[in-house]
Amino acid sequence: LKQAADRDPFNAELRKRLIVQLIQVKDYVNARAQVEDYVQRFPADSFMRQLLVRVQLMGQPK
Repeated sequence: LKQAADRDPFNAELRKRLIVQLIQVKDYVNARAQVEDYVQRFPADSFMRQLLVRVQLMGQPK
């Protein structure tokens, strides 16, 4: 998925799938980077902006 997202960075659905996969495997650092990039490319997606806030909190000590 990462290679496909790199080849087609404006494919929103593909990028969302990659982000979900990264979160599922608890790769929060890469998930955060992907969500940040996604939000820059698609600023009107309010759901993903909210997800960015949640991903930023994931992986932090409680």
